[in-house]
Amino acid sequence: MLSIDDLMQAPPGASTMWSSLRGKVVVIEFWATWCAPCIAAMPHINQLQERFAGRPVVFIAVTDEGRDPVKKFLNRGRIDSWIGLDTNRSMFLAYRVGGIPHTVVVDGNGIIRDITQPMALREETIEQLIHETTPGRITVSRR
Repeated sequence: MLSIDDLMQAPPGASTMWSSLRGKVVVIEFWATWCAPCIAAMPHINQLQERFAGRPVVFIAVTDEGRDPVKKFLNRGRIDSWIGLDTNRSMFLAYRVGGIPHTVVVDGNGIIRDITQPMALREETIEQLIHETTPGRITVSRR
């Protein structure tokens, strides 16, 4: 479930509906503008984003903050991912996020394949999931 109130930095027409993400690896990064470990992990996530540009991978940085604090943060920090605003915390609850940063990796079939910390996410993991993805129906598993 990608229940995002608002989407920033996404290309025109981008959607977080699972049907539009079919066949893509989705990296969901839960973070906040005030979270030092989240900010420290941003360069690593940005590098992964750059490495997989043009490939079937979507990075979405999800925060429970509103548009104004995120815009202020972006004036001094860089996030290359799409930014999802989850102000009602429905995604935080659905993915059982107890603390941030928190990374969830969903394969191209909509199955959660990894729950980790952003600095532990490796290129090899994403590359493997790209190759394992088979076209099919999206069914998101819940842990």
